[in-house]
Amino acid sequence: MSDKRKKRKFNAKRERLRLKRLAEDGRSKNRPEIPAGAVPADLSQQVPNNSWSPPPAFYVDVLFECVDCGSEETWTGEQQKWYYEVAKGSLYATAVRCDVCRQKRSEQKGRGDPRPIKHVGSLMKRIRVAIEPSLEEAGFEFDGGNEPKVWRSAWLDYSRPGLILRCLFEPCEGRLIAETLDEATECRVVANVELNFSRSATELLERVDEFTSFICDFLQSLPAIVDSPDGSDT
Repeated sequence: MSDKRKKRKFNAKRERLRLKRLAEDGRSKNRPEIPAGAVPADLSQQVPNNSWSPPPAFYVDVLFECVDCGSEETWTGEQQKWYYEVAKGSLYATAVRCDVCRQKRSEQKGRGDPRPIKHVGSLMKRIRVAIEPSLEEAGFEFDGGNEPKVWRSAWLDYSRPGLILRCLFEPCEGRLIAETLDEATECRVVANVELNFSRSATELLERVDEFTSFICDFLQSLPAIVDSPDGSDT
C-alpha cells in the first residue's frame, strides 16, 4: 500500500472516531457538527419554516440590543430551544427585548388596549355599557342617538314617564354633558366633564368613569316608578 493510500485511510479513521466522540457527547446531529457549548436542536419539535434554508440543528448564545432600553442582552441557547420547540415560535423570530422590558410590555397588555377610546363611537359605547344597567333599573328606555365614527357631536337619548335624559359629547369644547328635561320643560345638568385627549389613556378613562358615575348617582336619587290605579306608570 502506498504512503498516500495509508495516509487517506488513517485520516478517514480519525474522522470517524472524531464524529463518534461528538455523537457520544451529544454534539452531532447526523452532521453537521455541533460546536462546543451549543444546545442540540430537536428538529421534530420545531414548527415548519417553509423555507429552502435548513432549520437550525443547534442553538448558540446570541447577543442583541434591547429595542426599548438599549441594553445589551444575551438570548441563550436554552432560551432559544424553549422558544422554538416548546412555545413553537417561528424560526424566523429572534429576541428583541430584555427580560425587564418584556415584563413591562406583558403587564401593559394585561391592562388591556393602551388606546381604548379610538373614536367617538367607542367613547359613546363605553358610556352606554356603564350607565344602561342603572337606567334600566330606574325605568328608562333607550330612545336612540347617533354614534359617528369621527370626532363629531354625538348623543344618546333615554326616557321614562315625565323625564328625558340625554348624554351628549361636544367635540368643540371637548366635554361630556348629561342633562334632563322634565314635563315642565325644565332642564337640569346632571354631569359636565371636560375631556382632554392629550391625557394618558388611564387619565382619560378616569374622566369618562367620573362622568358615568355622576349619571348613576343621579339615577339612584330618582323616585321609583309606581303603577297608578288605571295601570299607567307615574
